[in-house]
Amino acid sequence: MASKEEGVGEGSVMNKGMEIRRDLELLEKIQDKEERIRALLSPAESYIIWFQKILVWEHPYLTVTLLLVVNILFWYVLCIAAFLWFIILGS
Repeated sequence: MASKEEGVGEGSVMNKGMEIRRDLELLEKIQDKEERIRALLSPAESYIIWFQKILVWEHPYLTVTLLLVVNILFWYVLCIAAFLWFIILGS
């Protein structure tokens, strides 16, 4: 009976060793992906932070101004497209 308990103990130690190895491999993969994303985004980091400040209304006047500009551009493009379709289909 003592040998049976020892066998179970050795197997569980081996399983834990394999789990730890898998966890380390997974951690290395995650760190590698993280480094690639960081290298990709680092040149644009200042723009991303600026855009984040706009989105969370840290600078309300700038946020309202950009909101109005985007809104005006959207409606301008929409009206121009509708006008072009009216001209094309109306002829």
